[in-house]
Amino acid sequence: MVLLTGLSVYLGLFFRTIQYNFYIYIMKLSSFKLILLILLLLGSRSFVYSQTESIESLHAKSESLYLAHELIELTKTNYIEGNLTNAIVFSFNALSALDKLEKQTSLKKFLIIVLAALFILLLLYFFSYRNKLKANIILQDQNEQIRAKNQEIKQKTDSLTKANKELEKLSIAANQTSNAIIIASPEGNIEWINEGYTRLYGYTLDEFFDKKGKTYIESSSNPKIEEIFNKALIEKKSQIYEADLESLDGSTYRIQTTLTPILDSENNVIRLIAIDSDITKIKEIENELKKLLTTKDKFFSIIAHDLKNPFNSIMGLAQLLVHGYDRLSPEKIKYFHSNLYQISKNGYELLINLLEWSRSQMGTIQYNPEEINLWALIEETFSLYSSKSNQKEISLINATDESSIIFADQNMLKTIIRNLVSNAIKFTNRGGAVEIIEKELDYFKEITVRDTGIGIEQKNLDKLFKLDESYTTEGTEDEIGTGLGLILCKEFVEKHGGKISIESKVGFGSKFIFTIPIPNKKTLA
Repeated sequence: MVLLTGLSVYLGLFFRTIQYNFYIYIMKLSSFKLILLILLLLGSRSFVYSQTESIESLHAKSESLYLAHELIELTKTNYIEGNLTNAIVFSFNALSALDKLEKQTSLKKFLIIVLAALFILLLLYFFSYRNKLKANIILQDQNEQIRAKNQEIKQKTDSLTKANKELEKLSIAANQTSNAIIIASPEGNIEWINEGYTRLYGYTLDEFFDKKGKTYIESSSNPKIEEIFNKALIEKKSQIYEADLESLDGSTYRIQTTLTPILDSENNVIRLIAIDSDITKIKEIENELKKLLTTKDKFFSIIAHDLKNPFNSIMGLAQLLVHGYDRLSPEKIKYFHSNLYQISKNGYELLINLLEWSRSQMGTIQYNPEEINLWALIEETFSLYSSKSNQKEISLINATDESSIIFADQNMLKTIIRNLVSNAIKFTNRGGAVEIIEKELDYFKEITVRDTGIGIEQKNLDKLFKLDESYTTEGTEDEIGTGLGLILCKEFVEKHGGKISIESKVGFGSKFIFTIPIPNKKTLA
């Protein structure tokens, strides 16, 4: 009996140890494998419990049966001996022992059922807890992924917001700038123009395509634009050039363009951006500065050379008269006096022209037009040059009408006619003639000063009125000049709203033609 009981207890402890040692391993198994293992353990446990129950049941039954047998034997003995009371008591005890045995068997079966139910509930709780742990782990992983995604989305959102702000600034700069901007493909196709282009030139993109063309090369007026465009593509560097561009309303602008290639991460040109700057006013100022610099240089050249020469001549002749007066004949003295007069007069005329020209450049000459008798003014000028013309035997002819009236500034008109007559006498040979004629036009009177002089080559005609060309030649008798008189004539004629031109042929003389307004028909500058 004791051996069987010990065996059953040992087997129970053995299987419980197996269950405990494999607990961690069980936790790591998949659900399908775990279910198979639990079913196997339940089967083995049921088998052990059934065997244990059989052994224990047989042991209890044997003890109960043994007790009942002993009681029955005592009952028999007492009954035989006539001790009926004891026999009855022992018989009841035997029945109680048998009844107790039956109740123990029923209770054990009930306890086994309860334990099985509790074990099933424990398994269900275990599975529930295990699934909950897995669910929590998965949920934590998903939460971490969601947090990482949210952080990534936030970073991208911040980057996009920053990029959008930068794009907004660039858009404002591109559209509100006064510069015209063109975006073109590497093939030269124009893709976009900004609002500044429309404001400056008046063209929308469709109007630009219609008037200028769809490619960058055909839309430019620069003759070297193809070479410039290809150079930007090859060298991948900005190219700067200038060109004239006509707007939609016909205005012409001087434009400085910066053509810049846009590169991708692999250093390939993906776009070209052209930024136009209107430099028309800058060019005008630049030309004015050049003109002023030329004026300055001319002014100092005249002072340093042309104005100095008359004084040198006067000083030389005066020295001869002072030191050789006693040795000179009256004819020589008269000749030197005549030369002194002529040199002084030429120097004076040069000084007058120089002063008037400088005043003109500074804008201090007042323009005061009035009605003037042209014939009388010409006669007054001729009287100033009668000595020189007589010396060279040149005829001075005033072919204008004695009643001819023009509307002009008297001082300016005197300067114009004086310089033209002086030049005509200077470049006319002895025995020649200088004549002034007039012709009435719609609003102006055309006045011509013509001579029979040596004439001027065609290639030099345009240089006469340009200060920076510095074109001067000696007269027929080595008279010298500065070229300043004709420049002054041009400025004063234009002050009256007129024009001056030259017609000349070498060996046949020259014509200087200018226009002056007529009273009541005048067109002022």
